[in-house]
Amino acid sequence: NATQSLEAPSWQLKMRLINEKCTVLLVCIHLVFVSSGVVQQAMRGQFQQKTHFMPKGELLSWLNQLLKTDYTRVEHCSNGAAYCQILDALFPDEFPMHKISFVAKAEHESIKNYKVLQQFFSSKGITKQFDIDKLMKGKPMDNLEFLQWLKGFYDEHSMNAPYDAVLRRKNLGINSASLANRASKAPS
Repeated sequence: NATQSLEAPSWQLKMRLINEKCTVLLVCIHLVFVSSGVVQQAMRGQFQQKTHFMPKGELLSWLNQLLKTDYTRVEHCSNGAAYCQILDALFPDEFPMHKISFVAKAEHESIKNYKVLQQFFSSKGITKQFDIDKLMKGKPMDNLEFLQWLKGFYDEHSMNAPYDAVLRRKNLGINSASLANRASKAPS
């Protein structure tokens, strides 16, 4: 009996050490997955499926409400400025809006917007791939799919902070009338 009472605390001590080591290991594994973005990407993928089937009209309504614009077709987003401003709404103190041309009509003007977008994606570790040429040329399906992806990304990351899109553009010297003119001259 005396031997058994000595062994019991030793066995309990070993179990406690094993539990502590397992807990530390689980925390380390969790940190690796979270820091590598695996968890966020998996969650984003699930959310994206729901957003993927959002009707074009609802998507445009959301875009116009967020940016205080009057887009009537997704291909009107082809110069990339709307996509950039969506990210500015998510990351207002981080996205370089001063580099964006809202009135870009020529390809060389639009490419600058997409380069800023790509650089920002890279700086944030966002791995979404997109075909700049198809987006710039106003391909409806490509612009729809990219806008749907951005909507899901926005929904997933939005903190619902107030965002005054008109004031943001005004501070950059862009007025809403120039956006309406851009939309009417977008590729069809």
